[in-house]
Amino acid sequence: MSQQSKTGSLDEPTVSLDLRFYLTESELREAACLLHPVIANRFVKPLVRVFNGCAAIIILMVPSRFGWTWQDLLRHSPHHAVLLGVVALGCAWTATGVGMKSLDHHLNRLDLERHIVLSDQGVTVTLGERRSYSPWNDFVFFRETPTIFVLQTTGTRFWTIPRRVLSPADVGRFRELLCKKLPRRQPWSWSPDSRYEGL
Repeated sequence: MSQQSKTGSLDEPTVSLDLRFYLTESELREAACLLHPVIANRFVKPLVRVFNGCAAIIILMVPSRFGWTWQDLLRHSPHHAVLLGVVALGCAWTATGVGMKSLDHHLNRLDLERHIVLSDQGVTVTLGERRSYSPWNDFVFFRETPTIFVLQTTGTRFWTIPRRVLSPADVGRFRELLCKKLPRRQPWSWSPDSRYEGL
């Protein structure tokens, strides 16, 4: 649901869009594939699991490579033993994939309503008790598909906004705002959607 723009005092930003929605798993997956088509590809996941399983086995063999047993390593260098053990367990866990889906849901908080306010100065996101504000210069580009818009920050975070929460009029205003504030090109992307528009 979106609300029309409103103007406050001189000190307040002009609100362009005020959106509230629950992000779905398919929308999050589409955004990840859009930004990271190789890593997020479902055909790559089995290869990653095999790699992590092999890595766990190799790590478990490290002490014997130097003529030690795990018992020796624990006795003489416990901090190295704990570090290797944790890394090996992490690799083995990701190789099995057990609980990864629920962990992914928890980390991305798909159970919480997203409240995103876009103004002429930046983007405010409220997710449960957490509230964050990013000025437009914290974003590096945006991408869009027929179902979602994705805003990428200078870090690893990105915000996904489904088109379903925008009215047809809002879609035009939203794209106009993004084209005015952000480049549309993802530096390494070969996608035809990845280009500059309206800078």
